Amino acid sequence: MTRRRGRHLARVLILLAVLVVPVACTAVAPEDSGPEAAPAPEFTGRMLLTGGFRDPAMQIHDLAADTTERILLPGNPEVVDAFWSESGDSAYVLAENDETGIFLEIGSDGRARRLGEALPGFANTGDLGGSLLLATVCRRNDPSILVMEFGGDQEWKKVASGCSGALSPDGQEVVYSPDGRALMRIAASGRGEARKIADLDDLTGVEPAEVPQARIETIDWDDGGIALEVSIADRLLAVLVADDGSLVASSGDPGANELDLAWQPGGDRLAVATFSSAFNDAEAVIRMIDADQEGRVVAIDPSRFFNMTWSPDGDYLVVTTSKGRWMFADAEGNWLKSEYVVPAGTLDWAQ
Repeated sequence: MTRRRGRHLARVLILLAVLVVPVACTAVAPEDSGPEAAPAPEFTGRMLLTGGFRDPAMQIHDLAADTTERILLPGNPEVVDAFWSESGDSAYVLAENDETGIFLEIGSDGRARRLGEALPGFANTGDLGGSLLLATVCRRNDPSILVMEFGGDQEWKKVASGCSGALSPDGQEVVYSPDGRALMRIAASGRGEARKIADLDDLTGVEPAEVPQARIETIDWDDGGIALEVSIADRLLAVLVADDGSLVASSGDPGANELDLAWQPGGDRLAVATFSSAFNDAEAVIRMIDADQEGRVVAIDPSRFFNMTWSPDGDYLVVTTSKGRWMFADAEGNWLKSEYVVPAGTLDWAQ
């Protein structure tokens, strides 16, 4: 798949000075990679992002031209998530308005239009696969996984019960958790029987006493596989789902209370950002996890990473901070450059 989908939008911005320290170095920022470092490539494409702190507008930033276009959303709703279509010709925005969720489409003309009816409650995550949009509405009495064909009748249809779900890259299936523990797959049409593919009872990489406390919070399904954001007591972990249904916790620092996942388009590398604020010792950590489930730290930040996304070809990763600094790295985690661009609340990269 060639997009990044289903990420939470951080609601609180901490405006702190940023000093990124690659693990292989000491007190060296990404832009100070040494006198013999090769020049950073000229990045191209368009970034989809929110307008920043308390700004309800969306923005599209052209990397090559270094220009930013603001797009006002009807009714000034609060943005929850946003992502480009497969082609990059349009974008989809999940937003909250009057305590209910709505989806909007930003067309090639730069205008935002509402898609379908309002959701039956606040939607905490959105997703895109094939010709379908997905939203999860976690109501106490009726937690729902809903899908809509945006090129068709634009009607929301419930396919399963649960508070977390994701579409397959081709939009043919939905993976979801009905109870925060089991992981199920079902046809996106909702027809047929759901089948269990994994269960947190089988989680490894954590202490045995922690396994019963684990809960699935969000799901990310891409060409690289299925990754989960799992909570255990006071921390969040990234968990990979293997083909045989085994679950391996790959990263999760003590006190990590924010976590972001980003699959490499067309690849099998997962970027994981965690932010820990335990014991007044706040730090953010970026890791790269490979197909062999080995994770390595590539950066540590004494403040907070805001969001991250891959380039459409999977060659580069960009990480943003609440100060508006964008830091670019290659797929191996080597930092290429760091520069101030614009504060970015949610982020997706298209050509």
